[in-house]
Amino acid sequence: MLEIIDTHCHIHEDGYPDAPTVIKAGKDLGVIKFICIGTDLESSKKAVAFAKKHKKDGAFASIGIHPHEATSDKINQNLSSKVWAEMSELAKEPEVVAIGEFGFDFFYHKEKDARANQTKLAKKHLELAKKTNLPVILHIREAFDPFFEVIKNFPNIQGVVHSFSDIPDKLTQIFNLPNDFFIGLNGIMTFSKVPAQLDSARLIPLDKLVLETDSPYLTPAPERGKINTIKNTMRIAEFLSELRGEELEHFCNITTANSERLFSI
Repeated sequence: MLEIIDTHCHIHEDGYPDAPTVIKAGKDLGVIKFICIGTDLESSKKAVAFAKKHKKDGAFASIGIHPHEATSDKINQNLSSKVWAEMSELAKEPEVVAIGEFGFDFFYHKEKDARANQTKLAKKHLELAKKTNLPVILHIREAFDPFFEVIKNFPNIQGVVHSFSDIPDKLTQIFNLPNDFFIGLNGIMTFSKVPAQLDSARLIPLDKLVLETDSPYLTPAPERGKINTIKNTMRIAEFLSELRGEELEHFCNITTANSERLFSI
């Protein structure tokens, strides 16, 4: 059986249906490991607890605060010393393999203070990643300029640009950074009608590509309208390997090795 890794899911969150069944269904389709991603302090705690509970099933965790949490009414709390003391303690847990997701999102957040607030929060994550020597999981949507501005001060940080759906020029800029960044692709590519997005998916070097579902979100075609699950990692692999003209087994082997190397799992 082919083996694959889902590097980004949220199946630890409240309300997600029947985790044991979801995990087994993924395992039946070759998903040998998966990373549960934190989006705020409480979500990060849940991700770690879930990874501990399902460690034998290949569960790991990442801790972070999503840029959606950098709004004016939340930013002071999420920058507080109390929150970051707890995040620092969480980062010591053996199940934690990355810092994130965090970053910049100007698609949903266009308020005057968005860039400043998201920059402050991003720096907190990058400092923790530097301190712990953990890779980062980046959420960047219509906001690469502030990311490029911040990351230049953290040249040795490595990680993944999660849910990449931008133009090939952005790939070139990412790979020209003095960092070791991978690109995470998910179900978006299976239903994208944007030629530049599909061009990007073809152009990513295979040794820089990792797979993700972002479940329960971004369900791939033809399952749109249903709750996404980690088993769809294989559907995404099948689509991308065909799009790129690569043999499926080779594609799975390399992306799995990439994930294991990046996250030390």
